[in-house]
Amino acid sequence: MALSTMFITMGQGIVVPILPLLVKSFGMSAAMVGVAVSVFAVARVFANIPAGVLTRFRGARDVLVLGALFSAFGNLMVALTSGFGPLIVFRFIAGLGSALFITAAIAFVAAISTPANRGRLMTIYHASFLLGITLGPSTGGIVADLFGLHAPFFLVAGVSLLAAVWVTAKVPSTVARVSEPAADPPGLPVVQRGRETPANTGSVFRSPGFIAMGLIAMAVFFTRGGALFNLWPLLGKERFLLGPGTLGLLFTVPSATNLICQPFVGALADRLGRKTLILPTVVLFMASLLLSAVSPNVWVFAFAMALYGVGQAVEAPTGNSYVADLAPRRQLAVALGAYRTFGDVGLVVGSPLLGFIADMVGISWGLVVNAMAFLVPGILFAWLAKETAGRAVTHKE
Repeated sequence: MALSTMFITMGQGIVVPILPLLVKSFGMSAAMVGVAVSVFAVARVFANIPAGVLTRFRGARDVLVLGALFSAFGNLMVALTSGFGPLIVFRFIAGLGSALFITAAIAFVAAISTPANRGRLMTIYHASFLLGITLGPSTGGIVADLFGLHAPFFLVAGVSLLAAVWVTAKVPSTVARVSEPAADPPGLPVVQRGRETPANTGSVFRSPGFIAMGLIAMAVFFTRGGALFNLWPLLGKERFLLGPGTLGLLFTVPSATNLICQPFVGALADRLGRKTLILPTVVLFMASLLLSAVSPNVWVFAFAMALYGVGQAVEAPTGNSYVADLAPRRQLAVALGAYRTFGDVGLVVGSPLLGFIADMVGISWGLVVNAMAFLVPGILFAWLAKETAGRAVTHKE
């Protein structure tokens, strides 16, 4: 699963530096570049929950293969197209493939894990996800330099097919399939055993913890779309006069700190608990954004980006683990799909909204607004969410 996930996310990373250039080659404006980028996330917003439903009834393997095939077809057709309209359609199809594959992959990891080891397994999954994203852009740039702007999309189609073949050969067909309501497995945390819990009332979606965690995910993806992809590059260029090459090096900082933290996050989440890690991470994201807003030099800016990387390293696997802990088995895949939808909504909204705020009152104020987006979700999570793993739960038992 880790290897096939790396193939899929490497494909996503390959197109990051190439897609804007391809759209520009059609004579389109910068705004149309934004449309081509965001349509991928829009597709995921619509497909995440259906992907979870499909995973529940068909199992993870079928949905993984379907997602990889959608990705292969969408990117192959992008490679073959010569117009902006068809490109948007096929980018949307590729986004559907991403939603199907990633939702099923997270459901697979959740289904084969228990609250005692879920944080570690989610961290392994997230590391493979991140490794693919990290390797992709340089690979795409080299291929485009050698063979032209359409060539990277042929490569993405190829690695997507490779992922489909690998999943077919290696993933059991029944994992994450729930054909009828079933009892939750042994080892379910105390938080799921009382009468007020989603596991017993029938729906994880009524859980305050799930809603608060979803809002945190929305804020995290809002930051990815608004700060990481938009305001921070502009800040580097306008305040510190950084060129494309230096900006590229600077933007390896959050990825590097993310990767460095991966070996430690899973064990800490399992030992200390999900909530114990998530709350400080919310503060870390806010500190990163506020520090970048007032950064007097590039070194402080780089440190702020490093804090963001640490926050990403903790939030991604720990958030997935928290939702998986909360969800009863029959709702596991759907709950994870819904959780991803929170994030993708933030990703779609973040860049245009913060870009508008930056145009009106400046980049620094845009980053301050971004930081404040974490405040209400963080307070709600601290107040309403129950711990689902770690020492606190063990002591209650």
